[in-house]
Amino acid sequence: MDILLKNNGSCFALDEKKVSFSHDGGAELAIGKDEYWAIGTAFDGRQPAAWHYGTVEKVENPGYAVVLTGSVKLPQGEIFCTDSCEFQHGLLKIRRRWRYAGETVENITLSYRFRQYSPAGRVMIPGILYYGNPSGKNTPGVPYVNGTSGEKAFFEEHRMPMPFVCSENPDDSTVTAIHTLPSPVPLAAGNDIWWSCGVEYGENFTELAGYSGFVSCNGQHGAVKTGQQVLSPLPGDGMKLVDRMIVEKTFYLQLAPSQGRGSGFIPAVEAALKLHPVTALPIDAGELVRRKYRYALSREYVSGKIAGSLFNVPTNGWPGIVYGWCGRSETLGFAAPWIGEKCGDKEAWERAEKYLDFLVSSPVDERGFCVEYCVRRAQHQEYNFVSQGQTMETFAMALQAFKEAGKPVKPEYLDFLRRVCDFFHTRVMKDEWHPVSTNEAFFGAPLAMAAKLLNESKFAKSALKIADHYMARHLTMDEPYWGGTLDASCEDKEGAVAAMTAFFAAWELSGDDKYLKAAEHATAVYLSYLQVWNIPLPAGRLADNGFTTAGWTAVSVQNMHLDVYGVWVSPLLWKIGRALNKKTWQDLAWPTFVNCGEMTDIYGSQGEQFEQTNFCQQPFKIPDGPLRGGYSEHWVVFWITAAFLNSAAQFELLGLSVFDR
Repeated sequence: MDILLKNNGSCFALDEKKVSFSHDGGAELAIGKDEYWAIGTAFDGRQPAAWHYGTVEKVENPGYAVVLTGSVKLPQGEIFCTDSCEFQHGLLKIRRRWRYAGETVENITLSYRFRQYSPAGRVMIPGILYYGNPSGKNTPGVPYVNGTSGEKAFFEEHRMPMPFVCSENPDDSTVTAIHTLPSPVPLAAGNDIWWSCGVEYGENFTELAGYSGFVSCNGQHGAVKTGQQVLSPLPGDGMKLVDRMIVEKTFYLQLAPSQGRGSGFIPAVEAALKLHPVTALPIDAGELVRRKYRYALSREYVSGKIAGSLFNVPTNGWPGIVYGWCGRSETLGFAAPWIGEKCGDKEAWERAEKYLDFLVSSPVDERGFCVEYCVRRAQHQEYNFVSQGQTMETFAMALQAFKEAGKPVKPEYLDFLRRVCDFFHTRVMKDEWHPVSTNEAFFGAPLAMAAKLLNESKFAKSALKIADHYMARHLTMDEPYWGGTLDASCEDKEGAVAAMTAFFAAWELSGDDKYLKAAEHATAVYLSYLQVWNIPLPAGRLADNGFTTAGWTAVSVQNMHLDVYGVWVSPLLWKIGRALNKKTWQDLAWPTFVNCGEMTDIYGSQGEQFEQTNFCQQPFKIPDGPLRGGYSEHWVVFWITAAFLNSAAQFELLGLSVFDR
């Protein structure tokens, strides 16, 4: 064996049969020497065919790097191949170059491929595929894999918030990954075609690979997800090569020793944060929050004892007050006292009191409390666990902040907290309690805070039971976090955030580091949904405004657009980063807050859905053109505004005022 490069236990080597990248911890990626370069020259059923291969013919060692060269002969000409290889951030960086000499040829597929030799690998592709997507498998249009031989899953790079695919060895939990430097395909047969990245399963291997345009989802080759439950054909097959054309593609190989079952993706997430550091945009955060606050007041509804924030603008219907989820009417009850005065609100404390007074008027019964108030019918209605848990977390934060500031807390507020937490506690402590998804993890934080605020030990018991339950359920990733939002019956970042809140609250309550370790796991899953690179966008609303994608969050494996949810999470991310001494995570809190204010209009309003990839949740589509680049500005549910106010207040209480930045 000829060792080409070595770095901290990782070895890039060449022998008579294969090119391999291995780690002394056992992880390995390899490909046959005689098929090191592979080029498809035809298509069969929308997938590349008629493959031609090239072997490594020459090795050069210019100091710290190594250069491999070879060629692939085609009927119409020859492709001269060069791989420039070096270590960067502990990863093996490969810049692959194809130089063509010959007649013009079409239907070409360029590739890079490396195999993890083991039973079916447990694969993660950020924002798309989480260990097979077992929970979303039965939801139409959601990507999934079973790990059976011949199965393929390849997706456009602009669909990946973190551009990598990683595979955890099911036998020993060692990990292999390929990271990419995303790019469009030159001279592609279709419009706006990008390189893809993904996985193919063989009899005894898991192949991680990238292709110049080939995509495959749920057994449909050449298909991409274009709607919540829709797969559509991606126009065009392959690319064109012309004489003297040069194509380059940069990718990185990563190996990691076992992190334990279900934690193999974490080193890949950390590597992506190093490869694609997210920086804050030059936005005046104080003015951003003031603008959001003014807009919140324009959405206020006050009539007698009724006080709250309207779920949507009146022209969009649903004239109601909604707590949690998309409404977040509880927000000003918490945030106004701490940021209102700096936003010019001289009645901030009185406003907060009105909002909280109306919240605690919601009836509480055996289903919990009502999370909607219909203005037209003048009645409370609707129960769901996501909204109840989220609302009570914010409500408990408000009472905790009042107490720490030496402000009086009304008895009726404490009574409401007790009655709702009694419902949470009673439900959770039943022997048969086994929630459908991760949604009831949102109960954990309010129960933990209520245990202290009310000096009630039973609430601590149920808060810890919630954390223990979801740790046993999700840390192995046999069942990834899912169902934390109401419009996705599948793996989503909100499920991971629900677990983050429960695990971290359990750690703060108990001091047991197993809960902090669990919070680290859930946070790493959440971060895999964080858009870390700036996607070039075609003509459309986003390109019109020079939209920067880094710092936003992808929604779920079902709803593949960007949103501002990371704003909600930024204070918690900072606190977890501080507890773990992860400065990188703490530093992310600021750009995930401020960058999401980029599309705020002059009134302080902002739409919910930003279409960075070929996915459109709203019905408007452009015929015969890319779906990318659209913006659903009309869908302005109140949670978007509330996110900034809630997090700004949390930062204020942490001594990290957004008005000073």
